[in-house]
Amino acid sequence: MKRRDFFKLGAAMGAVLILASLLSAIQEGPPGFAQGLELFRKGQLVEAERSFLEALSSQPAHAPSSVYLARIYVQTARTGAAETVLKRALAERPNGIGLLNELGSIYLESSRFADAEAAFTRARDTRPDNVRAIGGIAESRLAAGHSDQAAALIDAAIKARPHVGALHLLGATIALRREGYGRALELLDEAERLGTNGPNVRVVRALALEGSGRLEDALAEVESARELFPSQAAIERTHGLVLMALNRDAQAASVLAAVVEREPSDATAWVALGQLYFRQSQRDRARLAFTRALAAEPANHKAHFYLGEIALMEIRFEEAVVHYQQAIETANGSLAARQKMAEALLKLGRHDDAQASLEDALAVSDEDAETHYLLGQVLYDAGKPSAALSALLEARRIRPNHAPTRYLLGVTLAQRGRSAEGREELEAFRELKSFEETAEALELALVEHPEDAASFRKLVEHYFAHGREQDALPFLEKAVALSADDADLLYRLALARLRDGRTRDAHAAAERATALDPDHPLRPQVEAALERGGKKD
Repeated sequence: MKRRDFFKLGAAMGAVLILASLLSAIQEGPPGFAQGLELFRKGQLVEAERSFLEALSSQPAHAPSSVYLARIYVQTARTGAAETVLKRALAERPNGIGLLNELGSIYLESSRFADAEAAFTRARDTRPDNVRAIGGIAESRLAAGHSDQAAALIDAAIKARPHVGALHLLGATIALRREGYGRALELLDEAERLGTNGPNVRVVRALALEGSGRLEDALAEVESARELFPSQAAIERTHGLVLMALNRDAQAASVLAAVVEREPSDATAWVALGQLYFRQSQRDRARLAFTRALAAEPANHKAHFYLGEIALMEIRFEEAVVHYQQAIETANGSLAARQKMAEALLKLGRHDDAQASLEDALAVSDEDAETHYLLGQVLYDAGKPSAALSALLEARRIRPNHAPTRYLLGVTLAQRGRSAEGREELEAFRELKSFEETAEALELALVEHPEDAASFRKLVEHYFAHGREQDALPFLEKAVALSADDADLLYRLALARLRDGRTRDAHAAAERATALDPDHPLRPQVEAALERGGKKD
């Protein structure tokens, strides 16, 4: 699944659910509230803050004023002040559902997952059917690494109240976070059947279709949503993301630029625009976009991560370490950020710090080959060959096709007096390098002809010829998007998805391929693989 800000999506869903009560509050609110709300919607945060403070001066227990004032404080990097405002309001209204949910959201974005779950739980205990509170508990568990608990909570809520469309939408959002694209689409179908048809349904559906490789379907979904819900920021942003996935960079840039022009504080759109520029090697424009994202949301971990990437590329290692550290702190221990920080620390000669960073990364995931390889490199450079050998052997076990691992392992074995084994590893390295050089040449053709399915086909066939179907998956997804009725590509896509553990999506690709060409020579192999792989998940 590609990178997405689902905390914001959940917040948007919550905002829809409480819209009616807020509209009522506008009519009854104290002086300054209605004006503050209008200013807030226009992005005039300084003026809006004054209006909400005015409202609270005349009615200190006015919950909507407290909620919006807290949101302003969060957007302007004053999280502590936001927490204080909400706690002060809760002292007057201990069971204020909106206040508790807002406090939980602040804790979520601050990576205080236990506090977030406690706040959302108080809200749910006050009103057991409050969808935003249930979703907040699930998000808290998911962010804390307990995805099974999050899914079980939502499944139980749906089972208890099967006729609540908003719960099915929430379940789809959680399934999307867990890369269960087929499950997400099923839940969305049920949500719509129950009458939940708002813009968030369209956004989640488009993202699920994109994640499952159905890029043209995702584009059709989001374009339909744009007609039904014009000028919705989340839909426009998703439109840009889908266009990026389709390699339609010029269109994507135009869409995302329009989003940030209308909503300068949309950090997610700024990050997407920065990612687009980054992959085009436009570093100055990417840096500006990520900097704008941080101006809107100082704790945006993706912006910090990519600014670290740019600094690393520009040999500004100290600056890279600072950004990676920020990314780690704001993303609850991001694995990629720890790995990249170790690379920067290694460039600075700080071997002990690099080792500590990678050992922390292994605590996040001890089955990540890249982490073991980097740890082996750090230990080798630090003059610890025995420890390096152990890390490199583990890296090879997890990912035997990683050429740098095989090279460093060969060198280390040779230095340890195990010459025959070292020669075997170096021979494996040479074969892998030959494979990679051919793959790089074929990938260059993709850059020159990004909308040519034939270029993708050559690269896919190269991966398949070397038994690396799973590595071909991202290229297959894009090839099928460009040539949706190509049975050969669809059969290969089914095999690659099955290798990636996406059984349901593999079945879907196989069914489409069979409908197009039931006599294709790959069909028996695909059916046998699907039979061994089990039923649809």
